Amino acid sequence: GVLAGDPQSALVLAPRWGGAPPPDVPLRIASRAGVDLNPLDPSNPADRVRLLSYVWPDQPERLARMRAALAIAGQSAVQIDAGDAADFVERHAVPTAGMATVVMHSIAFQYFPADTQARIAAQLGSAGATATADAPLAWLRYEMSDPANPSFPELRLTLWPGGRDRLLAVGHAHGASIGWRA
Repeated sequence: GVLAGDPQSALVLAPRWGGAPPPDVPLRIASRAGVDLNPLDPSNPADRVRLLSYVWPDQPERLARMRAALAIAGQSAVQIDAGDAADFVERHAVPTAGMATVVMHSIAFQYFPADTQARIAAQLGSAGATATADAPLAWLRYEMSDPANPSFPELRLTLWPGGRDRLLAVGHAHGASIGWRA
């Protein structure tokens, strides 16, 4: 029952939804940045083909969503740095007056080395200790709760000040369904 984002977008995510709708609140993104060990350029045809090759060919709906996402990303000016996630978080995850700083990742944390995971958690805890109501810090993640025993990923939010961790939803790894819990 909630539409978020550009209603004219070529990419619309419409998972099977369970539970109450998420809060319908205004959102303005002041800036975005990302990191990858080897970022690919969605405006580069060879990189688009490589990214599409990671989607199983018997899933035409996922291929269509990926093509739409790549078209949008190819026109976007989001900077994706080449580098380590922990280094990136240590540089960028700092509360800023007048806005919420959000660190978000999806189905990635389980692939990070243990040291990288520990550094990210430590940086967010340290930066979170300096967060205020005027400069909050959020850690939003869609990850397997137990990579050794995978089931469905959890959408979790830790919000500072306070450091309260909340389970928002449980969903399908490829976004086919969401069970809203918050």
